This record gives sequence, C-alpha cells and structure tokens, in this order.
Amino acid sequence: MMEKSGKKRLQIVFILGLLTAIGPFSIDMYLPAFPAIARELNTTVAQVMLSLSSFFIGVSAGQLLYGPLLE
Repeated sequence: MMEKSGKKRLQIVFILGLLTAIGPFSIDMYLPAFPAIARELNTTVAQVMLSLSSFFIGVSAGQLLYGPLLE
C-alpha cells in the first residue's frame, strides 16, 4: 500500500514541476519571436513588447489577489 501512495505522490510532484516550468519556458520561446510577430502583425517590436509587460502585470496582480486568499 505504501508503494502506491509513494508513486502517486511522485507523479503529483512531477506534474507540478512541469506546470511550474511551462511559464518560463513559454516566455523563453516567445522572446526570440518578437521580430517575426511584429512583422506578421505589421507593427513594431516595442508594441509587441507590451504584450510581455501586460503578461507580467497580470501575473503579479493574480498573485496579489489569490496569495492572501490561500492563507
């Protein structure tokens, strides 16, 4: 019985680790694509960078909101 519980716990830790890594990994893939995105959307790289700024503002606002709720 203990072995099944240990395996399940290891799977949960692995899944949580993958979910934690998705954010930074997606940002690392998104940054080099800025020039291509700007070209395709017929805009400037500076305007495309606003999407990254709004992402970080949203993440920080979310942490401010749900952080205290989890205590």
